Amino acid sequence: MSRVLAERTNVDAAIALLEMNGELHPGSAAFDMQLGDLFMARGDHAKSVARFRSVLKKEPGNARAKRLIGELEAKPN
Repeated sequence: MSRVLAERTNVDAAIALLEMNGELHPGSAAFDMQLGDLFMARGDHAKSVARFRSVLKKEPGNARAKRLIGELEAKPN
């Protein structure tokens, strides 16, 4: 459902849905990864980096999260 909302450019609704699901499944890195992607699409680099850092706490070897953090931190806001 969150992907459908995001694809229909209702990013804020997709974020709200994923945040709610993330509260129900706090150990899931997948929700943080998706939220990081949505915040990045919205241009909110700080929240995106925070979510990708949360991914790394749950999955320290997640290469995509590491790469995206590096890319976002290299960009000026």
